Amino acid sequence: MAFGSNRFGQLMLADETDRVSPTPVGLPGTPLSMSAASKSSAVVLEEHGRLLAAGASNEGRLGFDGAGVYSSPVTVLPEDASKVALGELGGAVITREARLIIFGRCKGPNESPAPECPITDERMCEVACGRHHVLALDANGSVHAMGDNRHGALGLGHRDVVAGLHRVPGLARVTSVACGRNFSLCATQDGAVYSWGADDHGALSHGKASRWQVEPKRVEFAGERVAMVAAGDLHALALCEDGSVWSAGMGLDGQLGNGQRDDHAAFARVPLPGPASKVSCGAGHSAALMRDGSLYLWGRGDSGQLGRGAQLESTGRRLSPVRCEALGCAVLDVALGGDHTLALVDEAKLL
Repeated sequence: MAFGSNRFGQLMLADETDRVSPTPVGLPGTPLSMSAASKSSAVVLEEHGRLLAAGASNEGRLGFDGAGVYSSPVTVLPEDASKVALGELGGAVITREARLIIFGRCKGPNESPAPECPITDERMCEVACGRHHVLALDANGSVHAMGDNRHGALGLGHRDVVAGLHRVPGLARVTSVACGRNFSLCATQDGAVYSWGADDHGALSHGKASRWQVEPKRVEFAGERVAMVAAGDLHALALCEDGSVWSAGMGLDGQLGNGQRDDHAAFARVPLPGPASKVSCGAGHSAALMRDGSLYLWGRGDSGQLGRGAQLESTGRRLSPVRCEALGCAVLDVALGGDHTLALVDEAKLL
């Protein structure tokens, strides 16, 4: 299912018309997972490792040298992918052999957008992309970074320009990584959260102690042990092992889900009716996939990305989580783009 902004054909529906309600997407194979870009694209990972992408293709952001808009899915990159992540201007893939491939401007604003395998002997297992940077998690729990370091998003202790893939110091036993526009987060095996990079709106949850945090700093977290982190343009979500969801950063569009529009520089709990199993962030909206298969969305909705159809608020914002009733069935996976939403559903399991 796809809904929200479709200006660049990123909903994979063979047109460029926005959808305010969940709309089925016809795919040739069986999808396994999804990743939606910050603004203009989307990709689906099929069960045999094939990647199908749609949306804007300029500057190599879909993994090939395109210059137009693709509103129907096209096959991209290698056909042995196991993980994929998209940022606003590019993305990254981990193959079934645990090789990392980075493409587009995620390698940095002045780097070639052509797909590249950074030189490393490490086997990668997770990946995340920001506007101009990439984080990759290896099998030993170490984090590696590549791309634009002008905001300290690589966590190397400085903001100097660097080339290539670098291990982020001070981190071990990491289990989850996330990239915002110019900042980064991770969660560790012991349930701790670390963040670094630009902190203009408090997404690092350090009380806006400084504009830039150039190395990983542990977050003073009031919740339970954190299992997963996610990041939007300027806000972040944390999912705890008990299923609770916490938010920090920009709140202008209601993306923090706390009933307000103020920024918050410390993680605070999002009011949800039960435990969640996954969280995802768009540019100005947020999602929590619940353990019972229901999906809750909140934040900016003026392009239909909250899936409320005719119930669209005149302000285009939802300040608190609301269930996406229009889906009508269990959700297996969710991914948010800038102003669009993708949901993988089980149509046989009605809710």
